[in-house]
Amino acid sequence: MNKVIITDMYWHNIYLTLSLQGDAIKDCHFYVTDLKKVYPLEQPVDNKLTINMVNINETKLLDNGKWYFYYEKDHEKYYLSITAACGYKLEQLDKLYRYGQECYAYAINFQISDMAVLQKKATQTPLVIHGDEEDLILCAFTTYMKRNDHPNRKDVRLESKSFKQGCRKVAFILTKAAIRGIFAVLSSCRKKDGKHVLFMSETRTPIGGNLKAIDDRMKERGLDKTFKISYSFSKTLQQSKFKTFFTWSRLLWLIAKQDYIFVDDYVPIFKTITLSSKTKLIQAWHAGVGFKSVGYSRFGKAGSPLPKDSCHRKYDYALVGSKGLIPVYEEVFGIDRSHFLATGLPRLDNYLDEERINAYKKEVLSGFPGIKRS
Repeated sequence: MNKVIITDMYWHNIYLTLSLQGDAIKDCHFYVTDLKKVYPLEQPVDNKLTINMVNINETKLLDNGKWYFYYEKDHEKYYLSITAACGYKLEQLDKLYRYGQECYAYAINFQISDMAVLQKKATQTPLVIHGDEEDLILCAFTTYMKRNDHPNRKDVRLESKSFKQGCRKVAFILTKAAIRGIFAVLSSCRKKDGKHVLFMSETRTPIGGNLKAIDDRMKERGLDKTFKISYSFSKTLQQSKFKTFFTWSRLLWLIAKQDYIFVDDYVPIFKTITLSSKTKLIQAWHAGVGFKSVGYSRFGKAGSPLPKDSCHRKYDYALVGSKGLIPVYEEVFGIDRSHFLATGLPRLDNYLDEERINAYKKEVLSGFPGIKRS
């Protein structure tokens, strides 16, 4: 059977219209579901499915959740997927409806899901809907929202699905507060002398990439005799939250002593503690260009950082490959462009060093004399 697919989407006030393509669309029946509840939709007219988003299921809006569109034909159910071209415009279709003296809002966001995710959910629901692995399944996130009068605080009750989870979150918050307080004391006890440098990562071991290039260059220049260089490399992002706190407890005194700290990836400890104004935190990002969506370029999506509470906002300086990349990383890190240093990537310096180039050539030719040009 030739599948029915969404080729375009657009809004007119509260009406969402899906342009459909496929065979015998008039013989299909369309629905929206969160894989538990199912609501029927109106029949398409001229291959266009128009949905009144404030009048689904007898004058109701869709509840908080993730909703999928599907159609039924010949007693079989199939997910509605979208074309790649339509997928690129999804971010332009997000809607935010304010009401109640603008104290409340109803948000509708669109994203793409895939069959691998939906197949995991299939074991939890009797609803069987078919789809292919290569399909770009349309998913609508609907959320009732209210104004937060304390944007710097997290609402434990809102984020907890059970009493036990709430208790764990409270313990987590108290532990973070204790770490923050201990670090403040340690930091105030340590007088900065401008001679302590720390290279650190919470995502990889051992030192490598841009950090190793900077470290090597400092030693080549004899700066290791002027500065006390320390190292801390671990994989705390692969640990449980509470094990991470024990790792951090050993880091607090080390970090408190530093005048300059170099990192090359996401380092969550700086989300918890506040460095001294005399300590400079420098981000030497491991990626050469902005080829994936991270940091605040994911704001509003799954895995989004909090509006204010993010370690990315703590950087005093960030190294980028060129001036043209500053707008890319300005979006990612959420810091002003004046904090970016367009130095190029430290790890690429070897490619510009004539002595190293000639030494590598000599080494290769000695091992493979047959490739030497006549």
